Amino acid sequence: MPAKADDDDWSVGVVLSLPIFEGGGRAADAAKAGSELRSLTAKRTQAADLISQRIRTALFRMNYSNPNIDLARLAAENARKNLEVVQDKYARGKAGLVDLLDAQTESLVQEQSAALAEYQFIKDYIDLQRSLGWFEFGRSRPELDQLIENMKT
Repeated sequence: MPAKADDDDWSVGVVLSLPIFEGGGRAADAAKAGSELRSLTAKRTQAADLISQRIRTALFRMNYSNPNIDLARLAAENARKNLEVVQDKYARGKAGLVDLLDAQTESLVQEQSAALAEYQFIKDYIDLQRSLGWFEFGRSRPELDQLIENMKT
């Protein structure tokens, strides 16, 4: 017959482990991880600010270049009208050759400026799309409307 254990006997043990040979390595690792986290958070914030700045800059440039189209077209139209007047005066002998050449040059310059204004607007619009990471080509009208709503907020 097996011996019956006394119900009054208890055994308790406590184990304590202290990594004294690591020299505070765990604390240093935790501090390093916290420092890296703060650094990455700062870089993320900086990247978000840079993207936001690029979008605002592109939007500003696009809003600036749009009215320039109308102004450049108006200047080209006025230069064309001036050329017609100078050509008529030249035909009647009332204007010299230099005046005619100046009017032709000005008309040509203003036509080129009008074309450049249109190209500048298109470039600014593409820069805006690039900074947003969203290109209109191949998108539907509801997607464009959604983008405009998102930009308003």
